[in-house]
Amino acid sequence: MTGVPDITVDKSYYLLMIYAALFGALSSLLAAAYITLYNQGVKFFEQPVIVVLGINIWSLVLLTVGGVLVGLAIKFFGQHAGLGVAQGQYAKTGRLNPRAVPSILLQAFIALWNGAAVGPDGPLVFLSGGVGSMSLRVWLI
Repeated sequence: MTGVPDITVDKSYYLLMIYAALFGALSSLLAAAYITLYNQGVKFFEQPVIVVLGINIWSLVLLTVGGVLVGLAIKFFGQHAGLGVAQGQYAKTGRLNPRAVPSILLQAFIALWNGAAVGPDGPLVFLSGGVGSMSLRVWLI
């Protein structure tokens, strides 16, 4: 007897820690891919120049096409994102709907590549939360 209490740790604890590490690594890789794609798209779309009567109208063309594309994406895939949607979904159900993630990312890329005054953090919340909710669903089955 050394006076130190015996502490037994259940195997499920270690399994949960491995799961958390794998989820964290997957989310980090997806976030890095998202930010890389976002940055490459912004660089690509800022390069062209369309001059009409000595005025560069590329911004006007880009914003018009971007607005139409975002509108079409919302019409065909639905409005799944917006201010507070992720927080509201999590508050009601304790998870995010992973099926909405592709349409959210599509709308985000279109808007961000076209110069929308929003940050990439909202779609990243849905990306990580959707993957986590999907992983949790798989884990519990």
